[in-house]
Amino acid sequence: MFGDLDFGFDEMPLIGVKFLLIAGCFVEGTTEILFGFLGDINDRVTFESFCFVVRSFTAVGNAASSTAAISILSHTFPENMSTVFGVLELFTGLGFMTGPPLGGFLYQYGGFKLPFLVTGSMVLVVVFVVFWVLPSESAYQDQSYDKVAEKKIETGSLLQTIFVPGILILAVTRVFGSMVIAFLDPTITLQITSLNKNISLQKIGLIFLLPAVFYALSAPCVGYLTDKKLNGRNVIISGAFFVGTIYLLLGPSPLLSSFIPRKLYILLIAVGALGLGVSCFLVPILSNMHRAGSKVGLPETMGTKTVISGIFNSCFSIGSVIGPTLGGFLTEHFSFQWASTIKKLNNVHIIEVHQSAV
Repeated sequence: MFGDLDFGFDEMPLIGVKFLLIAGCFVEGTTEILFGFLGDINDRVTFESFCFVVRSFTAVGNAASSTAAISILSHTFPENMSTVFGVLELFTGLGFMTGPPLGGFLYQYGGFKLPFLVTGSMVLVVVFVVFWVLPSESAYQDQSYDKVAEKKIETGSLLQTIFVPGILILAVTRVFGSMVIAFLDPTITLQITSLNKNISLQKIGLIFLLPAVFYALSAPCVGYLTDKKLNGRNVIISGAFFVGTIYLLLGPSPLLSSFIPRKLYILLIAVGALGLGVSCFLVPILSNMHRAGSKVGLPETMGTKTVISGIFNSCFSIGSVIGPTLGGFLTEHFSFQWASTIKKLNNVHIIEVHQSAV
């Protein structure tokens, strides 16, 4: 979470976004492999300590690589940012779909160590692909760095950028958007088993994949329509309204219990539709952040792009932390039905803010 902000600063062009992408992937892949060997540690305290340290470095590597990757895409496709981000999210969804079954398969046949060895090695392969496929560092430096004068061209700082009203509102929207799926992580299993006590773990796992499937399929379409046909602000508002409505169906909400039966098939429809709503909620945010920055005069340099990318990634991480924490707390103290109803109110607030301020 904080790593995304650390790597989304205006000095990144001087370090080099390609270098940071390669370095981030290298750190992430290496620590992923190293984590697989931690199972050989017998002492519990030592094991837990090394787990914390190694996973922290993995997170830093991921923050560096993801922020650099989004910065490169923003620089390369400035006029089609939503489309490109939608395609990027397609592959993110594919990762979420294939990761759990692949990890389970590798664990079954190779134990704790094999999944980390395989995934870490795959990330290290990306290092060589990036090195050979991407253009040289100068392709990304010329927008933010005057090599003749040997000085950095003025760019937006972190504080200057995040306090741009439009960017701040979109950052908060990104937090709430990432909370949508994470909110269900600790609670949806209990809701499923309460509707069908005999359901297998395999089927529960497939239900967890539904949002990722619909998100992956719809994100490129939403991105393309946002770039070519639709207003990004209206797409975000529509997505927030749609997601809020779906949350009322998940329980279903006690406010609708006399109209909507508490059945598993309704939950399945709602969970799948959630993926579609989230794509409308999240995909247009990055391009709208850049437009909001341009309107207030932030320089359109690689430095500004990296700052916005860092804010964008960090807000997703913040929502991923708050979502399950809030979801578990509300479900424990109230019920899943009321928890999902309260989450709907968050989306109403986002809609009101966008209508009045963006």
